[in-house]
Amino acid sequence: MEKRLLFIIFLFLFLPTSISLAAPSFFDPVPADNAYIYGKSTDVFSINITESSLDTSSVKLHIRVDDPTSVWSAVIMNCVSYSSSTWYCNTTVSGLDSLVHDGNWILYFFDGNDTSGGYGNFSSESNPLRVRIDRSPPVLNMIVPGNYSSGRITITLQATDLYIGVNQSSVFYSFDNSTWLPTSGSDSTYTSSSTWDTTSYTNNQTVIIYQKAADLLSNLAYSYNNTTVENEPPTVIIVTPTSGQIENGAFSTTFNLSDYYSGVDIATLRLSNIAAQDLDCDGDIHNFSCSANFDSSYVSDGDLDFRITVEDNAENEGAGAINLVIDNLPPTITIISPSPSSTVRGVINITATVTDAGSGTSNSTFRWESSSVFGEWNNMSCSGSPRTRSCTATWDTRQVVDGTYRIRVSATDGTGKQNSESVQIGVVNTGLGPGGTTGTSSTSSTTSTTTTTTPTSGQQTGNLLTDSMNKIKEIFESGIESDITGVGGYNILLPIIASVIVVIAMGVILVIKKNVIPKATGTTSLLTSFHTEDITESYKQRFDSIYDMTVDSFKISNLDELKDRIRVIIIRMKQIEKDTVLNKIINRHLSSIKDKKVLSEFKRYVQSRHSDIENLYRARVKQQSYIFDCLNDIMGSDDIKNARSKLTEIKKGLEEIKTISEKEVGIVSDMLNKLKSLK
Repeated sequence: MEKRLLFIIFLFLFLPTSISLAAPSFFDPVPADNAYIYGKSTDVFSINITESSLDTSSVKLHIRVDDPTSVWSAVIMNCVSYSSSTWYCNTTVSGLDSLVHDGNWILYFFDGNDTSGGYGNFSSESNPLRVRIDRSPPVLNMIVPGNYSSGRITITLQATDLYIGVNQSSVFYSFDNSTWLPTSGSDSTYTSSSTWDTTSYTNNQTVIIYQKAADLLSNLAYSYNNTTVENEPPTVIIVTPTSGQIENGAFSTTFNLSDYYSGVDIATLRLSNIAAQDLDCDGDIHNFSCSANFDSSYVSDGDLDFRITVEDNAENEGAGAINLVIDNLPPTITIISPSPSSTVRGVINITATVTDAGSGTSNSTFRWESSSVFGEWNNMSCSGSPRTRSCTATWDTRQVVDGTYRIRVSATDGTGKQNSESVQIGVVNTGLGPGGTTGTSSTSSTTSTTTTTTPTSGQQTGNLLTDSMNKIKEIFESGIESDITGVGGYNILLPIIASVIVVIAMGVILVIKKNVIPKATGTTSLLTSFHTEDITESYKQRFDSIYDMTVDSFKISNLDELKDRIRVIIIRMKQIEKDTVLNKIINRHLSSIKDKKVLSEFKRYVQSRHSDIENLYRARVKQQSYIFDCLNDIMGSDDIKNARSKLTEIKKGLEEIKTISEKEVGIVSDMLNKLKSLK
């Protein structure tokens, strides 16, 4: 141990003090790894070194092109000491501009020794630094304006760079190639800070717009574009249809388009904000004669500002417009009185509101209906405008036997579309004297009406009962008159009255046996199914309309046109979204049953089917919710392929709802059979 310690002391005492105990340390190379340079002979390569006894003649830059065929070249560097132990060494590479090309990579590293032979380096042959040559300026494109300009424009440029990137503060534009105006932006798009007002120029005037931009190595790009000022909108003249015309469904239109300067851009054509269907235009870019179809089911009934718009190639919009009346729906009828399920007698008032937003209505009619017999249509007295009318009429309920009836009001619009609405009431006139009234309407006298038409069997029964009651009334009145003059007259009439009543009763029984009883089964069926078909058919028509529109949508290739169609489907889906068809039918049948025992049994049967009804309802709601999700996805989509995929899902959902509806119809059929068996 003592000998080792003496040896170490000897080394410190007698070895030269200039010997370095550590190798040179290299740091902060320029250019940095993975940087960009232009690749000129004047490009500087430098390195910093920490070493008190550096052999400056040994410090070298080793460089070659990133190519398997190239070899390393060593360049001696110039070193300057800026402290007792810190050095700055640099060099240029002669012929570098011809040695490498734009986009090439250069490999390099630094090394050197101290005066004692100690070796230091930064990187190596096996793991060199890399730098890329960038001699390409940015690429400039004028986005706005294009070939034509109109109105006030925000100048928009596109500047991209293949390698190092665009210097964002270097993108400018100019109208005179002298005064350069700045832009702002990022991600390759740059816009002017103020708008260019083209209206200060004359139509058809050509304007040159200059642009320039540099990358981060100051590679400069310069460009210019010509644009023609055009502020005159195109002209649109509608030939057919003519103003004020009534239209429904899909109708054709013909029109002329013209634009003197930039020409018409047919792709922008819209008919009342809806893309034209079956568009056919003949002519050149400046003058077109066109025809197209317009589906009016996309708009509401009523007055339509039918407007054809189109842009020219300078994006000036022109329009032609006429007023049309759209009428796709039949009139809407709201019966005000009598109220549903009310009991009436005597002469009653019938009032209804009839509306038609399209062509309007001129008159309305009403009739009474029983389960098997219908009265004649009678005109109602109407007031108001053709599109909103209040209609009234009176009906003498004593013309029919007591029982359950419907009052049906019908209206026809100006294009021949007819609709009707009804309410169910009960008629009870038994024991009513002359001039009797209901609780809500009255009249002081009535006028009987005689018809020469041959009555049906049901009408014969009704007529016989009516005649019988009139005979009894006459007898009682004559008896009362005799009673005024003397009791004897009334007593004499009493057996006659009894005989007449017996004869009348027997006659009524014979008529009922002959005409009514054989038809009892049919009457019950008609009674229980009354209006069931109306409800299901109404829902089916609306559902089929949605399904047909969905299938037809597969033919649409333009995404905007498809979204226009989807908007209509959404509206129509919302109309049936909460339509509980099955519940409507169940409630309608429940309200029609007067026999308490039958009603109790039928309610019990409906309750037994509650689980089936509820499951079908939940399944329908689930499918409707999924369809709405798909519809909303299409409205938010910017890809026609994705939209078509969602359209396929909507079609599947509608087909599932159709299956659910068929099961609901099965439940309705079961209920009708059950009700028939109970009655």
